Amino acid sequence: MISFEDVSFTYTNESYVLEDLSVEIPQGQFVCVLGANGSGKSTFSKLINALLLPDKGKVKVDGLITSDAQNTFSIRSKAGSVFQNPDDQIVASLVENDVAFGPENLGIPNPELRERVEAALAQVGLTGFEKHETNALSGGQKQRVAIAGILAMEPQILIFDEASAMLDPRGRRGLMRVCKELHASPWCPSPTTWKRPPKPIACSCCAKARSCSMAHPKRCSHKIPSCASSTSTSPLQRNSPVFCKTKASIFPPSSIANL
Repeated sequence: MISFEDVSFTYTNESYVLEDLSVEIPQGQFVCVLGANGSGKSTFSKLINALLLPDKGKVKVDGLITSDAQNTFSIRSKAGSVFQNPDDQIVASLVENDVAFGPENLGIPNPELRERVEAALAQVGLTGFEKHETNALSGGQKQRVAIAGILAMEPQILIFDEASAMLDPRGRRGLMRVCKELHASPWCPSPTTWKRPPKPIACSCCAKARSCSMAHPKRCSHKIPSCASSTSTSPLQRNSPVFCKTKASIFPPSSIANL
C-alpha cells in the first residue's frame, strides 16, 4: 500500500532529515512511528500524501508515485492526514461546514454528504455541535473537528501526526477506540496506522504492540510484516499496531500504555 524506496529528504540542502529510507507498509497495517523530536516522523507522514516530495528515491501510495503531479489528487483522496495543531486544518467558521469541506471537494452529493458529516461528528463525540462556531471551541474540540473532517472523507489511509496532543486522556482513549473500530470494520479488509475505515496508517501512542526497528539515524530498510503472521492469540491481534522506532528511540509499549 505504501512504499518508500531509498528515499532521502532535506529541508536545507545541507543535511538529510531522512536518508536512504526503504520501508513497505502493506494494506491494512496498523503502524506507530516513534522517535525523538527532529527524527523525521512528521516528514515521513507528509511524504506519504505528497505534502512533501522526496529529493531522492520514490514514494508510492497504492502504486502511485507521489512525485508525479498527475497523481496528487488521487493520493490525497486515499491518504488523509490529521495534524497536531487543528488550527492548521480548520477552514470554515461553522463546525458542520468544516467537516463537510473535504467530502464536498471530493464531489460527494447530498444526502450522502449530510450523512457523512453526522456520522463523523458522532464518532468523535460532537453530535449537536453542527451549528457551533469553530473559533469558539476549545483546543480539544477543535482537534475533534479536524479528525471528523478526515473521517468524513473516508480515506483508505488515515495518518495521525500526534493528533491526540491536544486531547485529554478521555479524548485520547476515545480516539484510539475509533481507530480500532474502523480497523475491525468489514470495510477494512486487513490490519491499520495511527495516523476511516479501510486502513488508517501512522500513530504515536498505542499499547501492547509488536515493534520493528528503524534504529540507525540515517539509513534503514525494513519491510513491516503482516499482522496475520503474528503468533499472538489475542482477539485484538488484527488491530495490534506495529511500531517503527526512528533514530534509536527505545520506548517499549509498556512505557506508553497509559498515554
